[in-house]
Amino acid sequence: MEGVRFGFEMHLDGTSKSISIFDDQFIEMTAEVKILKTKTAENTPWRSISVVTVMAVCTAIQGGLYYSSIWPYLRSLNSEVTDIFLGFVMSMYSFGQILSAPLIGWSANKIGTIRPPVTVCILCQVTGNVVYFLAQEAPSAYAIYVVVLSRFILGIGSVNLVLLDTYASTASLPRHKSRTISLVTGGVALGISIGPGTQLFFTPLGKHGIELFNTGFSINMYTAPAVAAIFFNLIALICVSFVFEEVYAGLNSQPREKLTDTPAKKLKIDWIAIFVCHATGFVHYFTFSHVETLGTNFVMTVMGYSEENAIQYYSICFTLLSIVELGFYGVYVFGKLEKYGSTRMKCVFGLIGFFIFYVTTFSWSFLPGEMKKFDNSDLIAFRNFNGSEPIGCNTDTYSWCESVKPVNPWVYITALSVVIGLSFGILNTTLSTLFSDVLGPKKQGTQMGFFHMTRNNARMLGPLAITGIYESFGPRFAWMLQLCMLTFNLVIFAVFYHRMVPMAFPKHQTHPVDDQELTPTTQKI
Repeated sequence: MEGVRFGFEMHLDGTSKSISIFDDQFIEMTAEVKILKTKTAENTPWRSISVVTVMAVCTAIQGGLYYSSIWPYLRSLNSEVTDIFLGFVMSMYSFGQILSAPLIGWSANKIGTIRPPVTVCILCQVTGNVVYFLAQEAPSAYAIYVVVLSRFILGIGSVNLVLLDTYASTASLPRHKSRTISLVTGGVALGISIGPGTQLFFTPLGKHGIELFNTGFSINMYTAPAVAAIFFNLIALICVSFVFEEVYAGLNSQPREKLTDTPAKKLKIDWIAIFVCHATGFVHYFTFSHVETLGTNFVMTVMGYSEENAIQYYSICFTLLSIVELGFYGVYVFGKLEKYGSTRMKCVFGLIGFFIFYVTTFSWSFLPGEMKKFDNSDLIAFRNFNGSEPIGCNTDTYSWCESVKPVNPWVYITALSVVIGLSFGILNTTLSTLFSDVLGPKKQGTQMGFFHMTRNNARMLGPLAITGIYESFGPRFAWMLQLCMLTFNLVIFAVFYHRMVPMAFPKHQTHPVDDQELTPTTQKI
């Protein structure tokens, strides 16, 4: 879940200015707004925070519902669909976020409340899921483009999480802020972990499923996720309409001097350190797009699983991955792991984890066994009900079927769930912190915006690049691209490791001095 993030802060005298609120997924928007018609409270509104957490779970669930079934669904709509088109479909989600988030963030600041924008986002999610469901009866030449449209609309609706996370940040007292943000972040992680597991309940429906009143529309293992997502959307809609009370406790406690837009002195940014952070963020999200895009296709082609078994297998993989990641968040927050080790070293560990995943799941030439193979004649016979479902690598589609070795399913599921799960958790909790520290004690909206834009672009461009390489040259070259990117990232991190330190005022100086520039002071982060 990525996109553009905004923030605002209000005062009792009727004025309001933007503040920076960051996490590892969203871009800050800064804007001045007029008086906001919201309630204030003396204590953190835990009831409202709990409702927001429930809505975050409902929104995040649908993100994981489609990971394993979208590729088989596209193939059922149009047998000629390519891997490159799959990448295009996946990238449209991020494209919708990038285009819509600034407008939604601006509108929330303009009207002074998050309730209407949240409602609009939820309705967009409902619309996107309905369109996804209806694609099954669209003409085969257009059905896959209906799926593209649904992904774009769902991307717009997912900006909902920006608003919910922002509310958790601004509604709480300063001493409760880390706890409220952790609740919403944990809700997102819980939703993502539930999503793939929910897909397991739909697998018994099979490809044909249950037809609805002789309309031609069926609830099957491809379309049931959309129906389930609509159900969760309706729960979120009920919550925001009838249960959620937009109360802010943090409005009285923030001094106005904290909102200064122009620092009293100019801070000299270390652009080399900024570049390293950007490179790490790009590789981080590029890796995620690789895992979510190629997963089911890789399992079907290289491991020789049927569509139904591949969906079930990859649902289990992502469920375990999300559980590991959620467990890491819990340990990190309640075990106070931020006190142990430097932030920059934790980022390095996250990158090393990615590297280990690609090495252990690489299709090495010395691996035993051969991939199962079939050709178009087997596929035609199956469609004419004259044979069983062909499994493995289609030699008429992929030129690399003879040279690639199968990967052990147990090795893959372990590496994906444990290694990638931990690495995602590490980078999600440390990289944005490192980048913010490198920028120093100043307004960070513009730079943080560029940083998150880099990561969103990785999620948009990643599926297109990876699927193109995979289709033309096979999984080995797709894996080699990731290994080269990670090697480059680790090398520049090692070379400039000493520069990945906080920007801070000298210890003897608590306020900036005019006409003096600050350079990084070496601290442990």
